[in-house]
Amino acid sequence: MRVREVLVNPLSWAVACCVAAVASTFLVWDVVPVMGLRLPLTGFGQWPGKTVAAAAVGLALVLLATYNTGRPAAWHAPAVGLAGAGLLGFAVWYQSNAGGHRDTTETAQVSPAGREPHVTTRPVTVAPGDGLYAVEGVGVVLLVVGVLLYRRRVQTPNQALQQTPAASALP
Repeated sequence: MRVREVLVNPLSWAVACCVAAVASTFLVWDVVPVMGLRLPLTGFGQWPGKTVAAAAVGLALVLLATYNTGRPAAWHAPAVGLAGAGLLGFAVWYQSNAGGHRDTTETAQVSPAGREPHVTTRPVTVAPGDGLYAVEGVGVVLLVVGVLLYRRRVQTPNQALQQTPAASALP
């Protein structure tokens, strides 16, 4: 296999997206306010991040096991497209339910000068971490790769021959 064939193959990009999805689970997904501190939570430390990592590893292994530089299998396009839609939907769901911009209260112990310490609560807004945005980006890219795989699958052999560099060199 030549390097160019691997780089222009949508399956290679799908596998790279799976690696990026797994890497995004090690980024901060959520921040929890506790006693005046902001504790970062990575995706891999929670069940949603582990789910994303498991799905991405599974898809990458299946794609690598069936990898070819020719015409993709009929199931490659729907599998990659559905994985992208699933990642995107899962990240959006997580942001709207568990993470994301949300208003919450923070409990802190306050000790004013000359007074007895007391516990108070105050409203805070918590923003999502970069990991969720990375998962959403990977989901969008996987959707695009799924479309590219579909286009490559339905391409006629004559169209594929016209796009190869060797065919353009022929008189």
